[in-house]
Amino acid sequence: MLIVTPIAGIFTAPNQAVVIAARKGHGRWSHSRRSTRRRKKTKALFTIEFNYDDSDENGRVYKAPDKHPVKLWYSGKMSVYAQAPGKDGYMWYKIGRNQWVNSYYTNKPKNANGSKIKTNNANNSETVKRPKKKRAHWVKENGQYHYYLANGKRDRIDYVGKYLIDRNSNRHKVPIKRGGNHYRDALRVAKLIARCVGHRRGDKQVKRADIAAYYVRLFADRDRYTMRGRYYSTAYGVFIKGEYSCAGTTAALGMVLHQMGFKYKHVHKNQYRHQWCQLRLDGRMGYADGDAGFAGYGSYFLHHKIVSTPSNCTLIWHMNLVDSSLNII
Repeated sequence: MLIVTPIAGIFTAPNQAVVIAARKGHGRWSHSRRSTRRRKKTKALFTIEFNYDDSDENGRVYKAPDKHPVKLWYSGKMSVYAQAPGKDGYMWYKIGRNQWVNSYYTNKPKNANGSKIKTNNANNSETVKRPKKKRAHWVKENGQYHYYLANGKRDRIDYVGKYLIDRNSNRHKVPIKRGGNHYRDALRVAKLIARCVGHRRGDKQVKRADIAAYYVRLFADRDRYTMRGRYYSTAYGVFIKGEYSCAGTTAALGMVLHQMGFKYKHVHKNQYRHQWCQLRLDGRMGYADGDAGFAGYGSYFLHHKIVSTPSNCTLIWHMNLVDSSLNII
């Protein structure tokens, strides 16, 4: 075992080396010397502040100018200790050991030759004025409000703010009311979901049940998951109270399916197991899960069967809405 003990009483100056004696067993000693001189702190050249930007490169750290990015981002004010030109045409700032950031995303942007980047701001500030990114927003057209996504397409089958968006991109305010009768309060929301699903010519039952399950999932995404309390297993908890479990989403989806004319069975009701709705869809046995947000044909979580999300369900379609590669609505 190596035991290190400093020898006291031998210092004559602050910068004198410290002698350390290390015993290595049975009377054998080895010595080493190390300096006690403190390193001088590098003074900062100036401070920078990162601009607000949603891009992944804003505030990202590199090990060298425009080389070897790491999974580290900074925001706010930082001190700059050195600067060097990068191959991308911008000046890079050193903010730490092997930590470089692009000046383009700071309030002091510079070109690689050291010249400041001109801005269009009237107050002559050094913040780069970049084009604003498109954001999702509401647009009123022909007396109806429609929600447009950042890609410019209308949103459908969604829950935005206080409104449900139906299959035709029209919005409907969710009747969140606490009138004292929990069943009636939840029933108002269930009826609205049934209207948003609607019934188009050529619709299969599995599609309508799938959309209904997805609407229930949208409510659950806003709720707090819990297995305690009075409302976690009720439709009132999912739609109004803001708390849910698989028992609650099944009760909520069952209420919606009833308004749509379906007969269903609440599987594993009052049991400490996963719960869902079992029903006949297009003459076949099927299922609808408000917790997962989709419906399909066949058995579901029975006999240790592994169930995957149907590729043509509303959940997958909405996740790929940017591409709209799945045209199932």
